[in-house]
Amino acid sequence: LGLPEGYYFPFRFAGGPAPLAHPDEAPDDFAFTKRQIGLILPRRPLIKTAYVFGHQDCAYYKEFLPEFRGKEKKDLPVIESAIRQFFPQIEQIRLYYTFPDGDEVRFERVNESALQPV
Repeated sequence: LGLPEGYYFPFRFAGGPAPLAHPDEAPDDFAFTKRQIGLILPRRPLIKTAYVFGHQDCAYYKEFLPEFRGKEKKDLPVIESAIRQFFPQIEQIRLYYTFPDGDEVRFERVNESALQPV
């Protein structure tokens, strides 16, 4: 993203924010993800913007949410709504990335509004 060292705080875990779009289908993972975000953001008051990523062929969807496979991109606005419930002050930028030729990573900003409330 071109951010200089010290201007970002990477926050990653398997499945990323995907469970936030499916609290009924993955309640334990939803609670875990919510707790993880809840532990980080209040302790990092200088964080003003969250980059929320989804990606093509997410293993979490394949393994734990197979009925939603292929919805990684469409879930990003729903995930944003969930994060906003917990942390309304954080600006969010939604990015979806693909691997068009296996080596290259292509980012796309997702601007669609939430399709469903969480």
